[in-house]
Amino acid sequence: MAPVSSIELPEQKSRQLFLLPNVEAKAECSCVIYSGSFKVGMKCTVQRGKEGEAVGRRYLIDAGWSVLSSNFRTRRGEIDIIALRGGIVAFVEVKMVNRYTQADLQHVISAKKRRSIIETSKLFLAMNRKYNQYRVRYDVMLVRGNACVRHMEGAFAEHDEAE
Repeated sequence: MAPVSSIELPEQKSRQLFLLPNVEAKAECSCVIYSGSFKVGMKCTVQRGKEGEAVGRRYLIDAGWSVLSSNFRTRRGEIDIIALRGGIVAFVEVKMVNRYTQADLQHVISAKKRRSIIETSKLFLAMNRKYNQYRVRYDVMLVRGNACVRHMEGAFAEHDEAE
């Protein structure tokens, strides 16, 4: 296969980048990049994220939630899933994990990302005032493969970030 392009890396010889067709690819990711540090068939981050979010949506729907929005974006940030059940609007961050331990859970989402989610949720509520009467909750969902391995309800709160 002929290289599509080559790049110069500092302190190294030029490496060839090969774009290989990936018939399983979905959304924006229609190829797999192979260079010296990647393996053939490695899925791109965007595709893995979309697959994880699909697992998260399916999990929430099966648990009786209504998904209000997916990938809600503003200039402040992005929220993976916004869901409603009973008197709760949940803003859910989905993370793909290979493995996790109890100690790792505190570091899954940085303080900066939590603040971004909170600010973005406020913009969502300002734009969708009908949800203002509901209780707001910030969840984190850990997904591995095609399963939700952990749904942390109320993983963080707005007042936690003010400190």
